[in-house]
Amino acid sequence: MSDEEREWAEELWTRFGFVGEDLTPLLRLLRHLRSDWRADMEARLTVALQEALQPIIPCADCEVDIFEIDERFMVNDQVWAAAGLEPDSGWMCVECLEARLGRELVADDFADLPMNAPDYPHSPRLADRIAAR
Repeated sequence: MSDEEREWAEELWTRFGFVGEDLTPLLRLLRHLRSDWRADMEARLTVALQEALQPIIPCADCEVDIFEIDERFMVNDQVWAAAGLEPDSGWMCVECLEARLGRELVADDFADLPMNAPDYPHSPRLADRIAAR
């Protein structure tokens, strides 16, 4: 695999929010699709990765795909409970969680986890809430 292809694979790995440095699953998929690499490779790879990521991660209230809108985050347990949610009861988008809380999320609401770090993929709305971390 060329350096250009590897860089592209690493960019997709990051874009889809995978954690860690092991690109083996993505590289296997690229090798499988390599015969048609150029024109439609990105589109085919995107479809394949999206299918592999099924089921989608729906917001518990509005069912928007949390993964697709880059709103994967975790708040502190007391914030989750204040929204009337049980531990490990699913995912919520920022808009729905804020509606339940009756206020905007603030930096102190977020748990100290890698998914809440500034370099993790976040929607502009979520990045704004986390920014003061």
